[in-house]
Amino acid sequence: MTEKHPSKQWLTVGFETKNQIRLFIGERSKTQFDSGCKMFDLFLKDPFRFDEISFKNFYTGYLTIKAKEKYSNSDNEWRIILKRFKLMPDVHGESGANQTFHFSKDMFLDQELDNISQLRFILQQPSCNWKDFGIDDIKLKAVNMVC
Repeated sequence: MTEKHPSKQWLTVGFETKNQIRLFIGERSKTQFDSGCKMFDLFLKDPFRFDEISFKNFYTGYLTIKAKEKYSNSDNEWRIILKRFKLMPDVHGESGANQTFHFSKDMFLDQELDNISQLRFILQQPSCNWKDFGIDDIKLKAVNMVC
């Protein structure tokens, strides 16, 4: 008698994203201070429990990712899954500035999230050397167990 062992099949998760917005400190009518922060939200077309996030960095020094579940009893609170992860070893230098990063779910602070419907990416670049920064080519993957 032979047993069937499930195998992993990678599925690409569809999503929509809003433009990255720069965050400022101060009122618009007065002099603004550039905080060195940007953020954007990513809306999943179907709620998923994804297993990997990958993206290409463009001079972002630190990254925080928050997640929101669709069917959560926690009043739709944001939950931190990655906190101030250092993407560039030296934010004033070039190292890591154009690198592709892959984060698997075992790297997340909260690994028990199901039915994720929205992700919030908070980007930080404290160096005054890089006025423009961001992340591109974001990919989310989920594992589908196939027998």
